[in-house]
Amino acid sequence: MKINIDKNSLPSRNQITHVLNYLGDVLKIGEKWIVGGSTASFLQGVNIIPRDIDILTTKKGAFEIEKKLQKYVKKSVKLEKTKKYVSYFGKLKIQDIYVEICGELYIIYRGRAFPFYPPFIKEKEIYRDGKKLLTVSLENQLWINLLEDKEERAKLIAKYLKKTGFDRDYMKRIMSNSTIPSEIKLKVKSLLKSKW
Repeated sequence: MKINIDKNSLPSRNQITHVLNYLGDVLKIGEKWIVGGSTASFLQGVNIIPRDIDILTTKKGAFEIEKKLQKYVKKSVKLEKTKKYVSYFGKLKIQDIYVEICGELYIIYRGRAFPFYPPFIKEKEIYRDGKKLLTVSLENQLWINLLEDKEERAKLIAKYLKKTGFDRDYMKRIMSNSTIPSEIKLKVKSLLKSKW
């Protein structure tokens, strides 16, 4: 079944879920892959409709996904470097939804590279229609969005975490990590109104 999307509007929750279910069915690969970005927030209950689906994996996983879904490839996986990111990046288009493959993603913040791919991120298991999907935890997304200078999205995530609760032990470990910039730690504390 083909899903048509008005090019001037965002995909619906049902359209995103439909493609995620398809990915969960077909992406049985050797390397771990997890859903990131706004789609991971949406899956965990944050009131947001994603523009696309981000898949985080290893370098090897990026090429495996590309091979497995070759008929959907719009941009072949290759090493890309920008001021904000370094990744083995590729793009798919499945039923009018763009799926971005990010293999061995590093987020660049003030000249420092932070790894953001398995096993360097906290995962959260989500079950949709009886199927398990791995997503980036909201706790992890909060500080990553701040590193990416996406403060409005970070505020949405923090608001949701304050309402539903969060893994305080994990956040304490992040706060004690000497590689995380102090200004990011202060923003996380401020957004969560927490004193550690």
